[in-house]
Amino acid sequence: MEKVKGRGVYDEAGGLDPHEEISLLRSRIAVLRNSLSYSSTSAIHAKKQQLDDLEDQLDILCPLLEGQDNFFRHIVEELTDIVVLSDEKANIQYVNPVIETLLGYTPQEVLGRNVKMLMQEVDSQQHEDYVTSYLSSGHPKIIGVGRDVVCRHKSGEFLPFELRLTDTMENGRVYFIGTLRDIQRRKKAEELASRATMEAISANKAKSDFLANMSHELRTPLNAIIGYSEMLEKQFFGEIGHEKYLEYAGYIKLSGDRLLNLVNDVLDISKIEAGRYELVRDVVEFENIVADLYHEFVPLAESAQVRLVVDCEKEIGRVYVDEKALKQVLSNLVSNAIKFSYQDKEVRLSVMRKDAGQLCLVVQDEGIGMSQEEIDVALTSFGQVQSSLVRNHQGTGLGLPLSRYLVRLHGGTFSLESKPREGTRITVTLPAEKDKSPS
Repeated sequence: MEKVKGRGVYDEAGGLDPHEEISLLRSRIAVLRNSLSYSSTSAIHAKKQQLDDLEDQLDILCPLLEGQDNFFRHIVEELTDIVVLSDEKANIQYVNPVIETLLGYTPQEVLGRNVKMLMQEVDSQQHEDYVTSYLSSGHPKIIGVGRDVVCRHKSGEFLPFELRLTDTMENGRVYFIGTLRDIQRRKKAEELASRATMEAISANKAKSDFLANMSHELRTPLNAIIGYSEMLEKQFFGEIGHEKYLEYAGYIKLSGDRLLNLVNDVLDISKIEAGRYELVRDVVEFENIVADLYHEFVPLAESAQVRLVVDCEKEIGRVYVDEKALKQVLSNLVSNAIKFSYQDKEVRLSVMRKDAGQLCLVVQDEGIGMSQEEIDVALTSFGQVQSSLVRNHQGTGLGLPLSRYLVRLHGGTFSLESKPREGTRITVTLPAEKDKSPS
């Protein structure tokens, strides 16, 4: 049997689909039939044989095409998404049966009608504008791109769908294939997530506002407890008597100091989160801050059997900072470094000026360190690293995030590098603020 030359489906090139193949065969059959009347007997016999061959091919292709049509129609009709075929005037040429399940219309009720009937007015007008623009300019702004639309159910209810549009050519005419996917569950999930987020933000703000407003009420009684316990410990008004009372007074003061520091951290971080923390800057001698810090933490380092080393460049000079906040940052970083260091190891505080005048502070230890996941937790307010190496150490999870907040409020940078069992290095850089220095 002769193969159809060129792009036939039986040709190795396989270029034509069955519809085109049948059209080509029918054209050739018509030409052959027309030429029979002008041919000799022998030519008629040859052309008759050729005609029979072509008709045999046609007999093969027609069932094949019908089978393919049935196969693809079955696939489309089993889809859970609505599939709409419309012409360039937006009139519906085909729709699969699932439209009745999702929108209440039978296919017969929508065939031949404009796709506008399926969408709310705003979306239908926008869709018409998109299609008109595409047909006139060829710019595929909407082709293959999913977008959310609101469809009108037969009952009048409006429902959310995702529309995705593709185009196709048939006999020189443009057709559009639109798929509509029901996204009610997705929209409800998004709404619930948005509502939960807003409620969490509102609750967090209410908490921060409450704590920020409680500053005086919380600190006043604690200051009284600390003050009176210190008076008892120093026996300002005469001897107490038994030494145990002095020991207990010391415990009261120590516990009060710890609680006050905790309250201060909680209140400060709450003020920062509420946007109500204000720096009180002044020009201070930085060497004095470092000296006070060293004398404060030497006893803690000795009790932990850790060496505390301060490496401060000469003539660091004055800095324009909030002194209380800067002391809080350094205290948090140095106390953490000592707390999480191994015995007989070193904690080093290095202070230097960069070329552009910025103040650079580095706190480095040789302690238990952290993984990247643990760093992310440690830098979150109230974050508690769950590593077995840190469970025996007390902490609120406020020191690192509060320090980072305070550094950033100064316009500085805060970076943390750490490796498990090797140690942690924290680098703080503060602006030069040269214009604030006194003459």
